[in-house]
Amino acid sequence: MKFLLELVAQVAVKFLRSWLRDKQHDRLVRDAALKENVTRMREANTDAQNRVRERHLSDTRRRLREHARA
Repeated sequence: MKFLLELVAQVAVKFLRSWLRDKQHDRLVRDAALKENVTRMREANTDAQNRVRERHLSDTRRRLREHARA
């Protein structure tokens, strides 16, 4: 009887360890994916801001050129 209980306990411990390892792996993968998404969103936002700045600068340069000609 004691042998059977020890065997069940060992199997339970092995199962719980592998289950916990899988959960930790899933969490690490999810965290990495979230971090990558946040990085992509920040890069896209920065690119959009740079395009707006560049457009504004080119408009300002054009207006200055037109004003200088007038």
